[in-house]
Amino acid sequence: YTVQVSDVNDNAPVFNDTHFTASVYENTPSDVVITTISAKDADMGQNAIIEYMFGVTASSSLFINRLTGTIKTSAALDYEQTSEYNLVVIATNPGTQLRNTTQVTIQVKGVNEFYPKFVQKNYPFSIKESIPINTVLGSVLATDDDRGEDGVVYYYLIGSSNTKGFKLDHKTGEIIVSGRPDYESSPTIVLTVMAKNWGSIQGGDTDECTISITIE
Repeated sequence: YTVQVSDVNDNAPVFNDTHFTASVYENTPSDVVITTISAKDADMGQNAIIEYMFGVTASSSLFINRLTGTIKTSAALDYEQTSEYNLVVIATNPGTQLRNTTQVTIQVKGVNEFYPKFVQKNYPFSIKESIPINTVLGSVLATDDDRGEDGVVYYYLIGSSNTKGFKLDHKTGEIIVSGRPDYESSPTIVLTVMAKNWGSIQGGDTDECTISITIE
């Protein structure tokens, strides 16, 4: 006698991990592959066919290929709007209740889209000759619409402005007295300040303002 054993669909698809991570840069266009999530099934033939889908946490900016588990962009992503997607991916045997899930975290990496802009172009101050060293006169302010490190603004005095008896806090924009002002030699002092992001200057990605200091 020959006994033929037929396969019964008694195994659910299984992911090889409970949590997957991937990353993608913002502004990446639609239909770009981010990652592929795959599961295995111990059954054979038709019983081993796996379909993939997102759970209820799906985003309209992402889609998953039903047959391959490949996750792609369906729209350009915006880091300032959403920096991370936490998704549930389901692997199932079609037409059955055999399924398993895994967590997928997709991190959106920021791109330096914006450059700093001073909220005003001139900052006037008035001080006395006798003002103590290390006195804080006030501060300048530039804003940047990026988030994260790309949105951090650093401030610098430009050129000869570094030799006029004042210094600038690179992180806060505070103007600090570092020398003794002299009314007779310079009743008005003008400083030029540059605002920039981290890294080298690429051209057109900085802004400048002036500080006008009147000596009494």
